[in-house]
Amino acid sequence: MSDENNKEQQPTFSFGKRFSTARGALNLSREDVAVELKLGIEIIVAIEDEDYESLTAPIFVTGYIRNYARLLKIPVEPLLAAYNQVQVERPTIVAKAIRKSGPSYSRLLIKIASVLIVLVLLAGIISWFQSQDFEPSTWFSSPENTDSSEPVIELPKLVESDDLPASIEKKPEPVTELPAEVVAIPTPVVEPVAVPVPVEVTPQAAVEAPKNEILISLSNDSWVDIQDSTGKRLIYDLLRAGKEKRFTGKPPFKVFLGNAKGVRIEYNGELIDVDKHIRGNLARFKIGAAGE
Repeated sequence: MSDENNKEQQPTFSFGKRFSTARGALNLSREDVAVELKLGIEIIVAIEDEDYESLTAPIFVTGYIRNYARLLKIPVEPLLAAYNQVQVERPTIVAKAIRKSGPSYSRLLIKIASVLIVLVLLAGIISWFQSQDFEPSTWFSSPENTDSSEPVIELPKLVESDDLPASIEKKPEPVTELPAEVVAIPTPVVEPVAVPVPVEVTPQAAVEAPKNEILISLSNDSWVDIQDSTGKRLIYDLLRAGKEKRFTGKPPFKVFLGNAKGVRIEYNGELIDVDKHIRGNLARFKIGAAGE
């Protein structure tokens, strides 16, 4: 009895309330979250209201919880633990899952029986072939065993060159001597080749490397998360209105903004157009990437 009273007195962790609180801190609506996660608004409402009857299978719900927690930058393990605890306490869901698994088990038995039938048929066909006495065909017999009665035609022998008569012996062709003026080879005339004069190239002034500096100015409170290409987090915090921060790192930079309409960003002195990256009230984009 004391254990049951202790269980009743322990407060239940509400993962739906945790989601709605974190979402309100980032000034996001349920519609903003649905657009960012590419889900229907009814799924976001069911998660925050913990409406288990409206949610799909638990394996999909755990994926929704992970993506939602990643969007809000909050720990996901306590949320999954709270959801799994509720699933253990709801035996009706387990019963439904067992009933749904019945047809798949039957289909597995049918597949196994079909495979066994095919194997038995193959074994019968192989056994039948082995029991037959097939004689080799005479079509492939060796040509030595064939009796050919056709006459053999002898070809005439070729006449060797030594057996030719003297009258038709090949005579060497006379060699005609060329006149001296034709035989003489003229000496080629080599013209002088102009040697290129080396031209001194004056090195250009060294171009100053960019500083890769990001300047952030805020007119409203906003959540700011910036990482450089090495994975180093330059900032991961909620900045208040009126603040101005500078950061340097290795480009390209990954930028995530909550309440992005109140953020102004400059990169190496050039203003970045944040408005074109805003979806709902969030902005996710890169700075300093090739082609951007």
